[in-house]
Amino acid sequence: MKRTAVGIILMMVAAFTSWAQVPDDPEPERNRHHEVIYEGPMTEERPFSDETGEYIIRFTYGMFEGWTATDDPEGQIRYSAFVEVFRVKDGGRSLVGHGFMGIYSPEGCIYDEPDYLITEALKIERRASRQGGGN
Repeated sequence: MKRTAVGIILMMVAAFTSWAQVPDDPEPERNRHHEVIYEGPMTEERPFSDETGEYIIRFTYGMFEGWTATDDPEGQIRYSAFVEVFRVKDGGRSLVGHGFMGIYSPEGCIYDEPDYLITEALKIERRASRQGGGN
């Protein structure tokens, strides 16, 4: 009988203790200004063609908050982006090299120009084929 009474008292104390430790506001005031609302990544595809062929460049962005460059008089927003370059041939797509991190701006900027991105993807592809890891 004593063990049952002691057990009930211990359970009541444990329940009260865990209930008493729950704060009224689970997120302290000091952390509220760091609140991030995550909507998930977005994608943008841009077609491009030149003398070497036809390409589609896919930007996956929005994983991180956008920023504006301090030396940009127009104040264009930029995002860190995962860039994939696809070669278009006979209606199909094939990935050039593999994806890499880059910059995306909805209005376009010097860091997301197609010539530059295709050149970078081709360098990755050549490097991978020399190392025996080509696609």
